[in-house]
Amino acid sequence: MTFSNFLRNSGEAVEAAEQGDLLLERRDGPDLVLKWADKEASEREGMSSAITLVSYFSKILAEERPDDVQGVFTESFPWLIVLPPEDQKEFAGELVKTMRVAGELDRPDLVGVLVKQWMNTAEVWADPALRERLLSDVEVLDEIPSPERKTKTD
Repeated sequence: MTFSNFLRNSGEAVEAAEQGDLLLERRDGPDLVLKWADKEASEREGMSSAITLVSYFSKILAEERPDDVQGVFTESFPWLIVLPPEDQKEFAGELVKTMRVAGELDRPDLVGVLVKQWMNTAEVWADPALRERLLSDVEVLDEIPSPERKTKTD
């Protein structure tokens, strides 16, 4: 959308921005991008996580300590220590996969969303009373039962 059209029809711009980032083209200066603040915050978190992780990986590789990858994740994301070891490993795998997808799709906000979700999980693990309250109303099943097929009888 041209910048002058944006100034005349801001309502249209807001509607267009609901579909994704909106490029505002200007003749007299650099173009602008209109996006939602929560998406911008997720993108910043995603980029921050990526930069932190890459810097720690570089440190490990420079010191030739490839076995210390788990330590990299807990050093980069200190809140991981409250998660069970299997969840720490799951987070690491999901983070790497999500970073690849985010790069392919040019969606760094996906990394921020993932990190925030896992931070929320860590908050639950860090607070036993909260965890107990959340689990008290949940029926934990070993196996999810198959839905029974009902037949209509006339």
